[in-house]
Amino acid sequence: MTEPYPGQPPLTAKLPPVSPPPPPPGTTSSGVEGLRQLDWRQFEQVIGSAFQMQGYQVLPTADRADGGVDLILVRGQERIFVQCKHWKAWQVPVAVVRELFGVVVANRASGGIVVTSGSFSREAIAFAQQSGTTLLDGPAVQRLLAAGKIQTPPSLVQQPSPNQAMPSTSLGTPSCPICLAPMLLRKARRGQRAGSSFWGCSRYPGCKGILEAPGMVRAPQRGHANVAPVQAGRPARRRSRTRFMLALVYLLALPLVLGLIWTVFTSVLLKPFVPSPALPSVRLVPSVAAPSKEDQASAAPSLLGEQPMDIAIDTKAKRLYTANFVSGNVSVLDENTLQVVDTIDVPGKPVAIAVDPKNHRIFVADGVANRVFAVDTRSGKTTATMKTPAKAADLSYDPLRGRLFVGSAESTYFWVFSTITGRLLRSVPTYGPATSLAIDTQAGRLYAAYSSNVFSYRLSDLVRDNMPHVGMFADGIAIDSKRQRLYVITNGHTVREHNLLTGTSKLLDLDGDATAVCIDPSTRTAYLADPDGNVIRQLHLK
Repeated sequence: MTEPYPGQPPLTAKLPPVSPPPPPPGTTSSGVEGLRQLDWRQFEQVIGSAFQMQGYQVLPTADRADGGVDLILVRGQERIFVQCKHWKAWQVPVAVVRELFGVVVANRASGGIVVTSGSFSREAIAFAQQSGTTLLDGPAVQRLLAAGKIQTPPSLVQQPSPNQAMPSTSLGTPSCPICLAPMLLRKARRGQRAGSSFWGCSRYPGCKGILEAPGMVRAPQRGHANVAPVQAGRPARRRSRTRFMLALVYLLALPLVLGLIWTVFTSVLLKPFVPSPALPSVRLVPSVAAPSKEDQASAAPSLLGEQPMDIAIDTKAKRLYTANFVSGNVSVLDENTLQVVDTIDVPGKPVAIAVDPKNHRIFVADGVANRVFAVDTRSGKTTATMKTPAKAADLSYDPLRGRLFVGSAESTYFWVFSTITGRLLRSVPTYGPATSLAIDTQAGRLYAAYSSNVFSYRLSDLVRDNMPHVGMFADGIAIDSKRQRLYVITNGHTVREHNLLTGTSKLLDLDGDATAVCIDPSTRTAYLADPDGNVIRQLHLK
């Protein structure tokens, strides 16, 4: 097995014993099924409550900026990073364990724990034993909860109060829970917490550690119970004066508000109301028995495959292709209606897909064997098989050069194949497992995501160019060559749009999770695959 990250020392700090005790009498697999009914936020709350019962102080990380760390456990001099993967059917791959190990080493934490309601791959277990990372699968989590008598759904994880002990420097200010650097008292400028104070790491943006400060109002989050905000104390007389001034302002503004309402009512609301069409989406359902030949002749297929691991697009034909791991097939969808128009059976268990529109074929990576298939989209037949040195994690096709790029979560190389001969042309060393790839044909660049970094290579010689890495925790990436925008799924539930011309970024929220994305530049629309929720989502880009 290769080293986790070339040039970095192995993790020497060992975790305290957190292994759950043997299952108590009466504990069955129904408890694991109960865990899988929780959403991802409730799952994190359950895990935080369980570690609190073991004597840890549980510090939540900053929303959408946690670098892959969901919880930080503090007890004495120990700082343990916890990553929660609420995956219901798919095994957690080795890439997740590698990513957490890299964050632990970079921030000199005591160790790391990966928690899932599902299971881990054999490669993930082997790497965890080598790096000292603790793995807790579904049954282990259930025993951990039983030991602490934690019920599901749990109460909200206890947040650290202003008077609660936390790491601090000699000047009395708290230390960053991630890198131990001194923290600065800052004020939020926008968002739900605008105007409230918080402790931010002095190494920002290099480190994004955050802690609540006295008087900080923490807005309730989706999936959490309503939490009473913590208000800084102020004299009762001042509060009364403030209430009086607010009432006076409301009284003076009332005529203006009523006039505005009347204007809107007469100019807009009295016009005929035409409801706007709902944002189209499609929910995947489990596979069923194949229809008979008579049924196939009378009606087009309507069922989608189960657990889409990747999604690709043919912009000219307006077709979407999904690689469905559990059902072992490829679903073909109409881009305009998001309805299934065809189903292609392929060998193995698909985990990645790329489209070659000119030659009417798709490339499909097998998630259980070291191979990639070329499949004719008109006949559905497999026309070629390419042997890969390790299991593929993502594919990207270069139509100008006839090259297929293959990334892997099990290797520190990505590979280049000729789509004409099917032969391996080159192995390119990387900085870590290349779990997601995207090609910019106009600029002649290949973007490869390793852990929390995205790097760029010149397609002409596959040398890393002078563009600095983007620095994101990437689950999936896609490129809009026309507008020079790189789209990165970060932490599974947000999309970061990075402007390659100006170097600026902005976050786009998702109503759910996703691990793969493709872009239609002509309509400025993103299509995202969620293997855990069995859903294909559509996101309009402004």
